[in-house]
Amino acid sequence: MIDASHTFEPAELLGTVLPASVPELRLLAVMTLSGAASLDGTSRSLGNAIDAALLNLLRVWSDAVLVGGGTARAENYFGVKCTDEDKAERRSRGQAEVPPLAIITESFEFDVDTQLFYDTEVPPLFLAPEHHVDDPELAERREALLHAGGRILSTGDGTARSIIDALHAQGFNRIVCEGGPGLYDMLLTAGLGDILHLTIDPTLQGKVEKPLFGGGGDYATPLELEDVRVSEDSTMFVRYRLWGTAASHEG
Repeated sequence: MIDASHTFEPAELLGTVLPASVPELRLLAVMTLSGAASLDGTSRSLGNAIDAALLNLLRVWSDAVLVGGGTARAENYFGVKCTDEDKAERRSRGQAEVPPLAIITESFEFDVDTQLFYDTEVPPLFLAPEHHVDDPELAERREALLHAGGRILSTGDGTARSIIDALHAQGFNRIVCEGGPGLYDMLLTAGLGDILHLTIDPTLQGKVEKPLFGGGGDYATPLELEDVRVSEDSTMFVRYRLWGTAASHEG
């Protein structure tokens, strides 16, 4: 029986931390007990303060924060925040002081007046397939992102493997993926991922507007439970190792 009143530090949820030189892909997700990725269109009301602390810990751990363009827009993303202490620790590990947001897109359609561009210490990195990077019809949008300080990185054919390979080629070994559901499906279908950090919000819904998993990806990934904790408000924090993924087998 799990003691729901058990207290713990968010850092305990990270589990084993490998050297910064070792490539590792962690998936960070939150869902309701019904499996929904959102309430009223976003995930903002899901989870609790511990979940928010875990998100920040994984961002500070990472070399890059991978997120889908739709999620970045819907959640009104801003840049990663690192304290002076965080920056010093990152420098000691050979990492840049602040990791960038790595945003997957094909349209380059972003409002450059949002906090994605003005509330950040490092410019966002936009990942797109080569044929979209070269598409003359998208040139005006690309120029707007570049003028606002953004960077653009080609991901070749745009497959999940090519996206991760492109990030690794830039020296981003530690990657944390924050979704959304389509991006999780894409990575898991390609057999990519090492660790899944799953927060389960104690909310049941009669209607699920968007499932976190099971939205159509062609995968069946075995999981090994590494850790489970429950906070006083009945929010559950589960860490799984994704044994069925290619990355796990390579590790």
